Amino acid sequence: MPPDATDIDVDPVGVRWRREVDRDTVRHFAYSAIFAPSEALQRQWGGRPPLIVATTVAGRVASIVVNYSDATSRLWWVEFPETSTDPPAFALVGFETPAVPAGSVIDLAAFSSIAATNDDQVAAFRWWPANGEAHQIYVSPTRRREGLGSGILVAAWAYCRLRGWPPLWGTGQRTDLGESLVMSTPRMRMRTQKRTHVLPPMTPPDAAEGLDRRLVEPDP
Repeated sequence: MPPDATDIDVDPVGVRWRREVDRDTVRHFAYSAIFAPSEALQRQWGGRPPLIVATTVAGRVASIVVNYSDATSRLWWVEFPETSTDPPAFALVGFETPAVPAGSVIDLAAFSSIAATNDDQVAAFRWWPANGEAHQIYVSPTRRREGLGSGILVAAWAYCRLRGWPPLWGTGQRTDLGESLVMSTPRMRMRTQKRTHVLPPMTPPDAAEGLDRRLVEPDP
């Protein structure tokens, strides 16, 4: 469905958003040139799909579908609040098992009751919701080059907007992969400080040292 020029809200990086309201359910559509959907997805839609199709129910984020690549469109999400940290942090963790419909957003209590484990996570994004400062982005080493890094970033941006939280922004501390992601998109650079510190790659050196940087704690 194309956006209605009379019903458009533009966010801080120029993404155009449209809403459809049905009682306490709101569907949100984001139309943007920040990340162009893959040619395969455009063929499936018969044209360019909305970058994001999300749903809120009574103010709760119920679903976020990111139409960037085939892999991102299959993801579903787990909310991971870290209330014991100072300041409190938050992570959105992406999975693609058939245990949950694509796009669904569930909490940790629901996650503990389904047929999925922490080993199934393929991407995650962690930030401080009080001010929107990004902290860490993670993509499983075996799943890179599938658009998952861009997809989890788009999902986290949408999540902040849907919750009414400050929009994401990045400091100057990044890995080489992080810098490549930022530099690939001019609008992302609007929300990211110039690189000042080069951080070491999370993987594969971490795997060689037996470290696990997934953002949901491994099962005991």
